[in-house]
Amino acid sequence: MDPLIDYAQYDHWKTNTPYDHDYYENPSTDADRYVDWVFIVYRFRLSDMFPSINYTGYTPIPDYTSQDMILGQPVKIGGWGRGSAQGGMRESGFNGITHVCLHELAHALFPYGHNGRLAGLSVLSANQVGWGTSIWGMNAWEREKLTWMNYNTVASDEIVTLPDYMTNFTALKIPTSSPNRFYVIENRQRLDPELDTAYGKGIYVYRAINRSNNEYIESSEIYSNVNLPEPNGFYDGCINVLSADGRWNFSHNLSPSPNYSIDLPANIRIQKSIPNPRGYDERDYCGRFQYGNTGNWGRYYCLNDRGEGGTNRWYQGDSIEESDLRGDAFGDVHDGFSMGYNRVFSKWSNPGIDQSWADCNFSIEILSENPQTGAVTLRLRFANPQEAPLARPMGLSGTSSNGISYALNWDQPGLYCH
Repeated sequence: MDPLIDYAQYDHWKTNTPYDHDYYENPSTDADRYVDWVFIVYRFRLSDMFPSINYTGYTPIPDYTSQDMILGQPVKIGGWGRGSAQGGMRESGFNGITHVCLHELAHALFPYGHNGRLAGLSVLSANQVGWGTSIWGMNAWEREKLTWMNYNTVASDEIVTLPDYMTNFTALKIPTSSPNRFYVIENRQRLDPELDTAYGKGIYVYRAINRSNNEYIESSEIYSNVNLPEPNGFYDGCINVLSADGRWNFSHNLSPSPNYSIDLPANIRIQKSIPNPRGYDERDYCGRFQYGNTGNWGRYYCLNDRGEGGTNRWYQGDSIEESDLRGDAFGDVHDGFSMGYNRVFSKWSNPGIDQSWADCNFSIEILSENPQTGAVTLRLRFANPQEAPLARPMGLSGTSSNGISYALNWDQPGLYCH
């Protein structure tokens, strides 16, 4: 930054006052003469200049030391929450660059790591962030944390008509016996596709934690078996989406622990096998792999790269018409609950309520969907949650000994279905 320039003319606000929109007509005394945030965008990768940084974006700004950012003085940049840098995003264009800028700024708004494995559903997703897209609009947990909205809390039997979240900023909160653990319900109909980057439409269900005690959702609490958990919940964050297409057992073809290596990353293959209510879905199944045994690590997802000319075909997943071109890790049409796919969430569904994570018992049933307004009507049951219909069957199969009558089998948590 040029120390001869008085940047005060660009400073229109203090962080504890409203933005001064008519500064030039009526210069304000509210400006505090501090640089609030600085973005540095490099044409090259950050690792070319900072070998220890293997990310496309980084907060705070690396390799600057001074905390002083007073305008009109020789300015040095630095200090947590005062700026960020990014590089290697030229191929993603302006949108990709601005999305990474937003993600890095969000590290200052939520300065404890990432908020969850939430591609397309969060401004601060922990996985799939390096592509610089699908990270525009904030989810309800993020907006509520910034006091930009309040939840509508439901704790007893009720029929609720929920409007589109991103155009109305309305979401439900369902408390549990633990004050810091609860469920969040959003209706995402992509009425504003610029801000709502969820791939599929429908009712999105999250389990969430209030970070009042610097608490995270831990992999060991929500997954069995745990797939390469991140230390201190850095990737699990505080929000975990429960996609309507269920949770499953996954496997990969990397070498066993502790190496998790493969000679050619393009040869990674991920397989989904049987339903497991404490397993993963295609959004949050990710982990680290090693290039051979070189000590250089990368990260794998349920990635396909269809239509983008990429080399990674790590996971077959849904058809190209039903999922993001990059693969199901970025979302598919079955992530949200809907009348036509999976309309019930309960402790007997998959995904469902994990009472070992937080003690509660309720059910959600979708009653109707309004195609004109996007509003969805839900019945929430607390007194008798078992009165909800059975959820979508998983692993449905049939056998017949005579070709006329069939025995049907499917997976239903807590029930034997035959």
